[in-house]
Amino acid sequence: MHNIASAYINGYKEIKNIYDESDENSYVSLVNHIRKFSPCPNFNFGQNSISTYLKDRLSNFDLINYLTKKSCLDYLAINYYCKEYVKAKGLIGAECMHQFHKERKNYLGWYIYPQGLYELLKKLKNYSLPIYVMENGTAEVEDSLYKEYLLSHLKCVAKAISEGTDIKGYFWWSLIDNFEWDYGFGPKFGLIDVNYDTFERKIKPFAYAYAKICKENKIEV
Repeated sequence: MHNIASAYINGYKEIKNIYDESDENSYVSLVNHIRKFSPCPNFNFGQNSISTYLKDRLSNFDLINYLTKKSCLDYLAINYYCKEYVKAKGLIGAECMHQFHKERKNYLGWYIYPQGLYELLKKLKNYSLPIYVMENGTAEVEDSLYKEYLLSHLKCVAKAISEGTDIKGYFWWSLIDNFEWDYGFGPKFGLIDVNYDTFERKIKPFAYAYAKICKENKIEV
């Protein structure tokens, strides 16, 4: 992480030097992938809560804290998808897949928790920087669940905005179904469905709801 931060700071300074010479504005940031972390509910004398606190701090905020102190973030850029339960293991714990977690799971087994986006945006408000949600999305089996995910998360973004959080943009991941690193072509994240046998592309129903929200600047109820 130290090497990533150092490389970013050097890049930030170089970009600023280039644009300063041309009298043009530049807005530079580093995207941080964040999650809502919660302690696994099994009783273990608070160890899960300690691990959750450490994982939240190290994964969600330490890099942002470091770069803001270096004055090297013009805005905050985040990715948010889901909630992760944490159990005590090692320094910052490990993911807990307890059978009694109440949130529904998507195609990949991720726990869907829109409220977590709102809670994290409220914390990020304290940095007094504009915020962009660069990635938010899900892979589902049923088409109806995409719209449910989209609307529930956008409502949380709207709530944060109404309470004074400076959110400048929101972007769904992704435009089309794509190759997902260790999951391959199985998960379907796109606004547009791709048939990998024929390469036919078809707009998913929820994409029309997203387009309507973008055009009208209001959330469909």
